[in-house]
Amino acid sequence: LPYRAWFAGPMKEAVKSMLLDPSMHSSHFWDNSTIARLLDEHASGRKNRLNEIHAAILLGSVERTLLSNWPPKAAS
Repeated sequence: LPYRAWFAGPMKEAVKSMLLDPSMHSSHFWDNSTIARLLDEHASGRKNRLNEIHAAILLGSVERTLLSNWPPKAAS
């Protein structure tokens, strides 16, 4: 799959919007300036940041799915 081209082209704005959304980084894992720089470097073609973008998307998904409700609430 052409992820490299997608993240620099048709999906660029969707990925940027998702990774820079304030609700995406409620923990200390996120540094907006670093994420923005990686996205810019990739979109401009200066550097291939596919692995970093993919890792950020994965980490964000894990954070939203697992960590946002941690610790679990006790049953009443």
